[in-house]
Amino acid sequence: MNFRLVILLSVVTLMLLGCVRTYRIDIQQGNIVTPEQIEQLKPGMKKAEVRYLLGAPLVEDPFHTERWDYFYSFRSGETRQVEQQRLTVFFDNEQLTKIEQGFESEPLTSSSSESSVQVPTTPAKPGFLKRAWRRLWPLDKTQSN
Repeated sequence: MNFRLVILLSVVTLMLLGCVRTYRIDIQQGNIVTPEQIEQLKPGMKKAEVRYLLGAPLVEDPFHTERWDYFYSFRSGETRQVEQQRLTVFFDNEQLTKIEQGFESEPLTSSSSESSVQVPTTPAKPGFLKRAWRRLWPLDKTQSN
């Protein structure tokens, strides 16, 4: 009797543990640039002043030394939504001339038509438990394979 109770409690415990939702952390990447920092940017600022105010750029292209890119990405662990921010500053003769800013917010889904690949689906072979169930308790004579 005790052995059956232990088995039953073990099975129930495992089933309940399977229902527990795991915690997913928020993921932040890149440079955090606040609106207050952007307001402090003024045309004519030197590169050193911009670097002091915003920090080192995430992308400093050696082929385009007059352009710095600051990117920020936040992915919510709970909703799986991705928010992205982009700030690009342009310089001319080591002085700030132009600022471009962009924001994006989109849910993270695998149904994106541009990057999705359609894989042909093949009929799935029944799993081990389903095959065992069918062998032990066939519905009719044709399913006993």
